This record gives sequence, C-alpha cells and structure tokens, in this order.
Amino acid sequence: PLYGRLTLAEQHLAIAPAPKGHRKIVLATNIAETSLTIEGINCVIDTGLYKQAIFEAGSGLTRLHTRTISQASAKQRAGRAGRLQAGHCYRQWSQSHQQALAPQNQPAIKQSDLSALVLQLLACGYGHMDELTWLDQPSHGAWQQAVQLLIQLQAIEPLIHGLALTSHGQQLIKTGLEPRLGQLLVTGAKYGFMDSTCQLISILEHPTQTTRNDLSQAISQDRTKPQKQLAKQLQAVAIRLSEVNSLAATQISQPLAYIMATAWPDRIAQKQQQQTNNVYYKLANGRGVQLSWPSQQPAPDYLVVSNTQARQDHSRDLVVSYIAITQADITLAVAHLLEQRAICHWNAKTDRLELSQIIGLGALVLAQQPNKSIAKATKVAAICDFLQSSDLAGLDWSKELLQWLSRIRLLYKSAPADNNPWPDLSQQWLVNQVNNWLGPYLLDIHSGKDLKRLDLLSIMQNMLDYPLQQQMLNLAPSRLRVPSGNSYQIDYTSEPPVLAVKLQELFGLEEVPKVAHGVSVQIHLLSPAGRPLQITQDLAHFWRHAYKEVKKEMQGRYPKHPWPDDPLNAVATAKTKNRR
Repeated sequence: PLYGRLTLAEQHLAIAPAPKGHRKIVLATNIAETSLTIEGINCVIDTGLYKQAIFEAGSGLTRLHTRTISQASAKQRAGRAGRLQAGHCYRQWSQSHQQALAPQNQPAIKQSDLSALVLQLLACGYGHMDELTWLDQPSHGAWQQAVQLLIQLQAIEPLIHGLALTSHGQQLIKTGLEPRLGQLLVTGAKYGFMDSTCQLISILEHPTQTTRNDLSQAISQDRTKPQKQLAKQLQAVAIRLSEVNSLAATQISQPLAYIMATAWPDRIAQKQQQQTNNVYYKLANGRGVQLSWPSQQPAPDYLVVSNTQARQDHSRDLVVSYIAITQADITLAVAHLLEQRAICHWNAKTDRLELSQIIGLGALVLAQQPNKSIAKATKVAAICDFLQSSDLAGLDWSKELLQWLSRIRLLYKSAPADNNPWPDLSQQWLVNQVNNWLGPYLLDIHSGKDLKRLDLLSIMQNMLDYPLQQQMLNLAPSRLRVPSGNSYQIDYTSEPPVLAVKLQELFGLEEVPKVAHGVSVQIHLLSPAGRPLQITQDLAHFWRHAYKEVKKEMQGRYPKHPWPDDPLNAVATAKTKNRR
C-alpha cells in the first residue's frame, strides 16, 4: 500500500523496485498523482475515484468523501506508468465519460477549514474576506464558521468595527500549528501539562490504527518515530509558552480532557441513549454521533470528540477519536461559553408547563433547575408552541363551538371577494395566529386542565364586532323554522349545511332555504321514525318526481301519518292523522 500516513520505512518499501523475479503491485491513494517515481511500474489501473477530506461549515466537521477525479488527475495517474519506461494505463470508464470530467480539481480553499487562514490574515491586519482579492474566493459559510471557532477559542474578539486578534491568538500563531492543536499546546503549557500535551498532539497529527478511539489510552502506548519527533519539537515550543498557573491546575481532575475541551468546545458530547454495543451522543454544535461501546459497561456521560467518520447512509457520524470528560472539567474549560437561560416548554407526558433555569453549552443542557420567575410572555410563547405543534388539539372543541366556527367559515367562503367583512377562521389560520387570538388568555395557564377550561366560544365571538355578530345571526341562523311551525338546528359542519326534518313537516315547501350568501341548505327528508328517506337540494323536483315512489313504499309502514297525493298543497304537520 502507498498512502500519506505511512512511516518513512513503509514508504520506501512501496517505492523500491521489486526483488528480481517477482512482480510488484502497489495499491495507492491519489498520493501517486505527485511527482513520485515508483521503479518497475509499467501498468496503471485507474478506478477514476479518490477520497477527499472536505470541511463542512454547517457541522464544523471534516469528512472523507468519495469523488470522481478530474481530467488533470487522470493525466497525472496515467503518467505513473511511463516514468522510466513505456507503459499502459487502463481506465475503468469510457471516453465519453472522460470528456465529461471536470478539467481540474476544486481548489483546496473551497473545501478546507479556514480557521488557520483567518487567524493569519487577522495577524496581518485583514479582518474580512472582502478586503482581499482572491484567485478562488472561499465560501462565506466556511469563513463565518472559522470566525466563530476562533471566537470560541478566544483567539479573536468581535469589536464594533470588526474583529481583533487577542494576545491568546498571538500565542496560537507562534505555535505554528493549526488553531485547535495550537490551543492544546498553549493551554497545556499554561497549566503545566507539557509532556502529555505534546504526546497528545503527536498522536492527533500522526494517528495509527492502535491510537484511535480513546485518546487517554493511546497516550500510554508506544510512540511511532514521527510521533516521537513531533513531540520533541513541540516540547521546545511549549517551554517558551509556559505560564504555569498551579491554582487553576489543581482544580482540573482530568488534564488531557480539560485541554481537549478548550480546543474542541463545539464537539463536547453529551450521552443521550445507550443501546446494545452503541451509545448515542449529542455534540454542542447540535450534531448527533454514535460510539461503539460494550453493552455491559456504562459509557461516559460526556466526551470530547476530536474526529468522526461519516457514514454512507448519512445517519449519525461514527466517533473515531475521543476522550471522556467530567461535567466539572467542562465547566472549567469552557466557562466563557456557558449560558444561563430561562426556558419554558410544555411537557406532553405530564401535560403541564415546565419552567426551568438551565446552564447550556450550545445545544447541550448541562444543568437544570425549576424557575418560577419566568416572564409571562415566555410562558405564553411556550404554550403557543405546544398548541401549534399539536394542531390545537389541547383545546376543548365543543360541538357548539364547531357549529359556530363552521357558520363563520361558510360566511367567509360565500361572501363576495371584493366585499368580504368576515374573518378567515380556518384551522390553518387559527394554528398560525394562535399567539394573537389566544395569547392574551394564556397568562395564567399551567396545565392541560387549564387549557380545557378556556371558553373558546366566547373568545372567538369576541373577534367579531357587534354589527357582524348580528349579521351572523341573520345570515347564518343556528335553527330554521319549517312549514309545520317547528324549528330545527342546521348542521353547519357538513358541506353544504344540512337540515334534517321529517318529510310531512315540509308539505307545501317548494324552494330549499338558503343561508349565508346564497348557499342552499341540503335537506335530509326523514321518515316518521327519523330515518333518512331522501337527500335533496331541489324540493320541487322531489315532490313532482320522487315523492310518489317514497309514498308507495312508506305508506304501508306508517299508515297513521299523512301521505297526500298532492304534497305541495297539503298542510305540513308533525302529527299523525288521528291527532290532527
């Protein structure tokens, strides 16, 4: 194999010619695209793919992605076969595919973490990317993410007119390391943890398969030669930076975890759930990660995660390297990033409003305690959030209220578009505007029982002024009087509105009643026993064409009730023949 993380001896083994009489096969990454010469190679088989580390500003993580190579890379790879002698290159794609490849690879500045660049530019007096002319301008998102990280590391500070480099930031630059690793070295030197810090940085810079996962265990393992060399170089830098503060150091229970937290504050992780051989954590930046862990052992409540691996199914990233940390050390390490916030939310399980004071780190809640002094506006907002998420299901929707709402909605839908005085009280409007129409009535609400006791009908009726309320009574009455003299309720929850009445009570009625702005009521004609006989919005047609068949079928069943031959000229009645 040939890749960048090999030791020097392993690289020489890959590059050296094969022993006489032996054939040599080298499996290489895109490191082979460099001006590297491998003796004895006369054939290249190119897959057309490569893995690239791409920084994602949204998550603050660098992930390996499998990409298609460019035309320039394809040319470089083919050149490995003919360095010292004639050779062949076999590309595993078509000529048309070759023409469709991008001419060049995307510039590194477009897909890298910019924190080191931003720090260097600030040291040179450039506080914003627009102050420079770029060959390839970095993305605004990556630039802002780098700025936010440097603020978290206390390397820079925001001022009214821009950004300024802090004395701590100047120390990070002196280390010659990228900001996170520089933070490790400066912090370790400051608190007297130089040896272990230098070893930790050497492991992070030159990782091996045996030094992945738990970094606290990796420290105790044998170092590789590159790791030893780097640790020795860093020792000299650390001595120059050393500013021992023994008082602060005595409060730190886990030095390595502490300094890791100062360098990766956005990747401090809190345990959410432990399942068989897997533990799920939430990072301070809001991302979810997954750690492989023996099911019989309790996993740490908190980690600092330095490296993750993306999964092909785009689910939670896998934790590659980490160190366990206590909550006390987190509080010490990132005290400047902790926020005290009053929060309020509706607990669906207890069906109550919960008021808390929390200490938070980004998306994490480190501590929480009850708090009864939260502003009423905050309480109302939390209740409204719950009501919106439940589609207002927590309220008491009585039959009377639903009828009233249906009447208003019918008036709104049937009114002329150019002169519509009625409010839009659709379900969607009520959900979206719940804070406006219901908010003032939620000041003393604390539980689901309190919500159920709200008089929603009165609250909604108050949304209409008095003239509109009177118009509603006239245009959309709750009941209609029929020819028999009785009145019956209209069901406005149906569309169109329904009036259910016994057939004999409508004798003589030829025109269907209208409500709202000219909407015909749907008549449900009932038998003397109250069972549906016919549904119609055209009574005249029913009397003249369908009535005879209904009479023929029903007269024998209900002989005591009138079944006249001429229903349009008969007297409407709710009584039987004997009681008339």
